[in-house]
Amino acid sequence: MITNKNRMPDVDFLPDDEIRPIGNIGGTRLVLLGKEKGTDVAVVSRSYASEFDPKEDFFAIPLYELISHSQERIELKEAL
Repeated sequence: MITNKNRMPDVDFLPDDEIRPIGNIGGTRLVLLGKEKGTDVAVVSRSYASEFDPKEDFFAIPLYELISHSQERIELKEAL
């Protein structure tokens, strides 16, 4: 479940079965949740579960905001 989904009306969120890991940030899994409408900017979340579960509670954030505010290394495993 995306806990802040109602605060992001300009995002096309993926259905649960399409939410997927796309990399890592500071030793935690980075998950693709959707894309911003009109810009196609990736919206992501950290996943803290030991095993990936698309029904985990996620807090969505645009990837560019995460990059600009994080001091942790971000590794993407697929092109966005």
